[in-house]
Parts: sequence; structure tokens; C-alpha cells
Amino acid sequence: MCRYGMLDATAADNTTDKTNGVVTVTFKNVAGSDCRISGFPGVDLKTSLGDTLSVDRNGEQALPQILKEGETAAFHITFPVNNSGGSGVRLTDMAVTPPNEIEPFTLTWPAGTLAVTDGGDSGKLEISPVGKVSDSPAG
Repeated sequence: MCRYGMLDATAADNTTDKTNGVVTVTFKNVAGSDCRISGFPGVDLKTSLGDTLSVDRNGEQALPQILKEGETAAFHITFPVNNSGGSGVRLTDMAVTPPNEIEPFTLTWPAGTLAVTDGGDSGKLEISPVGKVSDSPAG
């Protein structure tokens, strides 16, 4: 299994839409040996007020992947973009735990604020399973 000490983690804002935001978190195998990664990570978002938001899983199927040294796997956090004109919910950090692991990485939230929702149809805050990143130029 890919363990905390075998991986490096980074986060990037890949939002291209004005309604739904996307943050991509990438795990890179830095261990020198192959490891297996499968499932959903754990994600807890920290707000500027000190609150913690746990992110739910989406309904996608998780597939086992083998990461060779230097290879990466990634998952996406989707969130409702704050288009209200107000301050929204400002996130500061996130605790990201690799699948089947207990030790989290602490990463800075790389995107904008979350919309304050009433639970309606304004977008969901959720994560995808981890999947291996393609080495092909087509992605």
C-alpha cells in the first residue's frame, strides 16, 4: 500500500467554470519502490473561523492502481463557487489523508471561497476516488 512516508502531496486550483470549482490533489510516489493506491482519500477543510468541513465521497467506483517511483495519482475536490458577491466561506488549509492511511498531509487551500448554500441545488462539495495520472500527452 502507498503510505504517507512514500508519498508527496500537492494541491492546485483547476477551476474553469463559474459555478463548480475543482481542486486537484496529486500524490507522487517518492519511495523508490512500487506501491498500490486504491479508494477515496479523506479530506477535511479548515475555515478561517476554525471550523472543519469533512468532504463527502462522490458515487464513482474506486479502482486499484500501482504507482511506480515518480508516478502520480490524483483526485478532485469539487465545490460550489462563490458568485454571491459576499465573502462566502474562506478556507485556509485542508487535511488530506491518502486512502487506507491515517496520517494526513496538511495543504494550503489553493482556490477561492465556497458559496454559502442553503442545501439547495447550488453545487456539491465532494471528492472523487484516487486515480493514476496518465503519462500520455493527451492526458
